[in-house]
Amino acid sequence: MIDNVKIAGMKYEIKETENLTRDHGSLGNCCGNNLTINVDKDLKEDVKKKTLLHEIIEALNFEYNFEFEHNKICVLETALFAVIKDNTELIKYLSEV
Repeated sequence: MIDNVKIAGMKYEIKETENLTRDHGSLGNCCGNNLTINVDKDLKEDVKKKTLLHEIIEALNFEYNFEFEHNKICVLETALFAVIKDNTELIKYLSEV
């Protein structure tokens, strides 16, 4: 897992948190005020990645005031995750400087 991600010029710290799902009923969470993203440490790797992407979209929603409803964030997460996983060459191309 990466340690941080820049979103709207802000550096969000990423933490793997134990028992997040068990104790809070959530695979992850995001706090724009504290600039933190938490992902349950005990998830399988692909689920962690998908959850991280979900929380990044939540942070974008917060930072840019998109006002996306949660169900729309879930759909966007699933769609973007599939595009990213299925098109590694695209991600390399988009990352070129």
